[in-house]
Amino acid sequence: MPCNSPRNTFDGTVPAAGELTDYDKETLKEFADVKAEVEKLLDVFKFRDAQKEAMNLARIGNKYLADTETLETCQKQICHV
Repeated sequence: MPCNSPRNTFDGTVPAAGELTDYDKETLKEFADVKAEVEKLLDVFKFRDAQKEAMNLARIGNKYLADTETLETCQKQICHV
């Protein structure tokens, strides 16, 4: 398998989570706020608005991954283990 395979490195298990940073906590709060807004819009049958708001979840997630370079960091750690 290639060096970036977590199956080899972590024996097919997910490693324990570390401490959350302030940025992690802010991102999770932002996710929760967007989720609540989507639910509110769905409750009143505003599907188009709910869909637009739901797309913010992808934007928030992409921004988080770009800002924290989570995938790059993980791949580097996996390849060097």
